[in-house]
Amino acid sequence: VPPDPPPLVTLSTQEQEQDIARFLNQCTFGATPDSIAEVQAYIVSHGAGTNRVAGMSAWLDEQMNPALVPQTLHDPISDAGRNQNNPINNQYGREDSYAWLQTAVHAKDQVRHRMATALSEIVVVSGDGAAISTGRNRTISTYYDMLAENAFGAYTNLLYDVSVSPAMGIYL
Repeated sequence: VPPDPPPLVTLSTQEQEQDIARFLNQCTFGATPDSIAEVQAYIVSHGAGTNRVAGMSAWLDEQMNPALVPQTLHDPISDAGRNQNNPINNQYGREDSYAWLQTAVHAKDQVRHRMATALSEIVVVSGDGAAISTGRNRTISTYYDMLAENAFGAYTNLLYDVSVSPAMGIYL
């Protein structure tokens, strides 16, 4: 049985903000003043103002609950950037990259998309080649949405969804 962890050290306001920023930089695409304030509010409400671990855990639990923080989908963002008259010639050059950037910067479900990005580096497909040259480039944003949907689920479910996805079929 491992020993109990040492008691939490009380941090100054500035040290606590730095600790929150470190936490957010690890589990999102970067801390912002608003996200730091949001986690600080969780520390006050869930950690009695001093237990930052309880507050951070409550914030993370909320981020992982799709009923409280619904998934931001890439497909609608990609569709907004796609030239509907000529799907091969789209406005942003690669609307899947544009959708990823918009999600990374603006989405509320940052933890989900940080996890989906990590998964996209493990179960890799390509946006080049057949998917782009034949105008089927929507497969990449749909694939990323599937990764985000499976971000907090069982790995076996993720592997099944990857194996039957059109993006993986085109890639292989």
